[in-house]
Amino acid sequence: MKIALIALVALFLTIGVVVAQKDCGDGLPCGKLAWDLPVLPALNSPTPMPTINITAVQSATPGPTGAATSTPAPTGTLVADFSNVAAQLNTLAAVVNATQVPVLNASGTPISGDEQYAQLTTDAGTFFGYLRGVQEANLGGFTPWIALLATTLVIAIATKGAGFILPVVAVVFRLILRIVEVIKKLIGL
Repeated sequence: MKIALIALVALFLTIGVVVAQKDCGDGLPCGKLAWDLPVLPALNSPTPMPTINITAVQSATPGPTGAATSTPAPTGTLVADFSNVAAQLNTLAAVVNATQVPVLNASGTPISGDEQYAQLTTDAGTFFGYLRGVQEANLGGFTPWIALLATTLVIAIATKGAGFILPVVAVVFRLILRIVEVIKKLIGL
């Protein structure tokens, strides 16, 4: 009896393995593809960063010719031309200031920044008013569950907000580090 049961289980396992090899799912072929995958070209960024060229000129001035001193005197001054950087930054600032972020309300009409802030403050007051009302309500045995749901909602909103804010903070931090590196190179540290 045990041998027959083991043989039956072994037979079902082998049939299951054979059937599973034929079912690759969603019409995909089993094994190696019969065609080569296309090689896609690298795409340019839709908004390429402008390149900034800075020219540095070393002006030579004769050093001291007297007796040796303990501190060396500079032999020249480094002159860097930042006029093209200022022009590009002014152009970038003008583009940013002139471009309004299009935000549409539920009906599809665009709203201005001031209207956005007014709507956000109204909605935030409504949200926290509901939250305060739910916290003060005595729902018997459901009160802890409602508090748990409210806490979960706040944590979810904070997590999503951090997901949007942290990349921006990382980019700003990296930009500040690059500016510090450029300044350190310019002053010779």
